[in-house]
Amino acid sequence: MNQSINEITSSLQCIFIDDEKINRLIWELEAHKAGVSLITYNDPNDFLSHSHDFNKELLIFLDQELGDGMPKGDEIAKHLHEDGFENIYIATYHNPHSFEGKNWIKGVINKKFPLSQINEWISLAKKHN
Repeated sequence: MNQSINEITSSLQCIFIDDEKINRLIWELEAHKAGVSLITYNDPNDFLSHSHDFNKELLIFLDQELGDGMPKGDEIAKHLHEDGFENIYIATYHNPHSFEGKNWIKGVINKKFPLSQINEWISLAKKHN
């Protein structure tokens, strides 16, 4: 049975945007094991073109380096924040201090799926939105 976009987006909890396929696959597997509803994108424009369909309480994880010719993750995060998304994290190996002062970013994590924190973050996001 096919689900409508509204059914999919209403139950969705996280978005992960990374240009590296292996990272997306790992996040998909880890999210499945944790019982977390996740969609991954390799191109931020694919998400941006449909971002209006998604709940603003979603947790969004962006790679900082999304490939040649693509904007940086923190630039995309600023655009998403201006559109009403508040739970935006940068998933990167860059030094977290390089993102200080960018109040549109809720946090900076490494690229490992945040298994120990994810359910708490989802719960907090729902309470604040």
